[in-house]
Amino acid sequence: MIHSEEIESTIDEVMGNNPRPDEVAEMIAALKQRYVTFGRECERSEVPAEKKKWTSKMKEVQNQIAILEQDYAVAKFVEFSVLATITKAQININAESDKE
Repeated sequence: MIHSEEIESTIDEVMGNNPRPDEVAEMIAALKQRYVTFGRECERSEVPAEKKKWTSKMKEVQNQIAILEQDYAVAKFVEFSVLATITKAQININAESDKE
C-alpha cells in the first residue's frame, strides 16, 4: 500500500516548481479581495484620473485572476491524474497479489 506521504511527494515531484491547486486557490482568493478593495477605492474617488487609475488596477487584477484560474484547472488536472495513476497501479498490484 502506498502511503499518503509518498503520494504527496509524487505529486510535488510531478508538479515541479508549479504551485499545487490549494496554493493557487489561495492566490485567487487574495486577488479577489484586492479587486474588492480597489473597487471600493474607485467608488470613493471623486477625481476622474483617480477613478481611471483604480479601474485600470481592477482590470489588471481581473486578468491575473483569469490566468490563475487557468493555472488552477491545470494543477487540479495534474494532481487528479497522478492520484488516478497511483490508484490504478495499486489496484493492479492488489489484483496480482490476490491471484497468487
